[in-house]
Amino acid sequence: MLYLLVRHRDFIRKQIRLPYMQYILASSLLFQFIELIHDGFIISKAGKLLLIFALALIAGRFIKSLRVPYFTYLFPSMVIGLITGTLVNQYLNPNYPLWATYSMTYANQAAGLAITIGLLGLTSKKWWVIVPSLTAMLLYTYMAGERATILALSGALLMLLVMLRKYNILVALTVITLTLFPSSTIQQHYERNVRFDIWQHGILIAQQDFFLGRGEKHQFNQAELDLYKSYAKGAGLNYLQSVMPKEPTGQYNMLYHNQYVQYLVEYGILGLAAFLVFLLIPVITVWLQRSTEFSSITFTMIWVAFAIHCAFETAFDNHSAIILGLLAGLMNPFSHDNCSKDLSSKSPKI
Repeated sequence: MLYLLVRHRDFIRKQIRLPYMQYILASSLLFQFIELIHDGFIISKAGKLLLIFALALIAGRFIKSLRVPYFTYLFPSMVIGLITGTLVNQYLNPNYPLWATYSMTYANQAAGLAITIGLLGLTSKKWWVIVPSLTAMLLYTYMAGERATILALSGALLMLLVMLRKYNILVALTVITLTLFPSSTIQQHYERNVRFDIWQHGILIAQQDFFLGRGEKHQFNQAELDLYKSYAKGAGLNYLQSVMPKEPTGQYNMLYHNQYVQYLVEYGILGLAAFLVFLLIPVITVWLQRSTEFSSITFTMIWVAFAIHCAFETAFDNHSAIILGLLAGLMNPFSHDNCSKDLSSKSPKI
């Protein structure tokens, strides 16, 4: 980015003028304003992540303008990063065996990266890349025990059918799914999963500060802890006993394992709406363009998988913002602005 600031300031100015980029910057300021109201001069976590995404998007667009074949370096580097991270995790946490479900300390992050790599393999258009990458992705998510990632992959495949306008297949799959998973089965999963208890607690808490939330450094009083105790049942009670404090502490902040609920509590309905629009714009843009390019379709599938993953974890962390921003710049889902051609006439082909 320093190189771009010194040598290609005009390029950066053009990126900042793009409507989506301006929306990202405005949303970042909104999150910072809400955090300023609640906690004073503290850098907003959500605002920082949006800025990281914006910088990565600019970097990706610059690389694309150089006509660099991104797949040849991005795909191998992400695979090497996942393998290295797994080995380091196993070394630091020897009590967690690799070949077992729920095995990794950072299973959600690793599985999210694995599904991104697997779907990224589609852009190669080569079966000998696509088949191994998708197979390895499924194996890895099973090893990590990440059911949320499997749901994210399913959502990405459904989005593929929507983009291809295969609505008849989509309806057939919906009927089959409802047949295989009746409401009683869903109810059993609902009662056993602690996340549902946590989300319900978050929504109840958010109703007390609905418009602007309560900030990132919110503290829980005794009445709110008692509210959770009265609401939690099943697995939620175990979580309550092992994680949550028995009485309020100044340093304790609740993690809701759901990006949407987290932002609803911290930034209110205004902040949640800003984040939802941030997620919807790329998908709607590609869908309206009726784009059949592998890069646009693959990006949208990865984006939808990420959005679904956000429903089960606070997935929009630093590394996700970097990867998603870079992919948005490289795969250019906003092809109507022709931004990727800005430097093509002046930059050497590599």
